[in-house]
Amino acid sequence: MNKKVQQKHNQIKNRMGRLTDKDFFLSQSYHGTMLKSVRLLGQKNDITLFMDYEESMTPGLHLQMDGSSHLNTANLITNLMTSRVSKIKSHEGL
Repeated sequence: MNKKVQQKHNQIKNRMGRLTDKDFFLSQSYHGTMLKSVRLLGQKNDITLFMDYEESMTPGLHLQMDGSSHLNTANLITNLMTSRVSKIKSHEGL
C-alpha cells in the first residue's frame, strides 16, 4: 500500500474507533444495510424498519401488522455481546 492510501486507511480506522455503538447503530449507513436485509429476507420491498438504541429489557424486534418492524439495537441479547461484529450478527439473527 502506498503512503497516501495507508494514511487514509489509518484515518478511517481512528474515526471508527471513536464511534460509540449508539452512533454506529443509529447511522444512516447501518440503517440502510439492515433495511436491505429485512426486505430481502421478508421478500417484500414495502417493509419499513424503525431503529432505536434503548438500553432496557425490551425485546430486540417488534413486528407490526402494517408490515413495519422496530429494532432496538441495544436490546438485552445484543448488549451481552462483547464485540461490535457479534452485536451486528445478533441484529441479523433477530
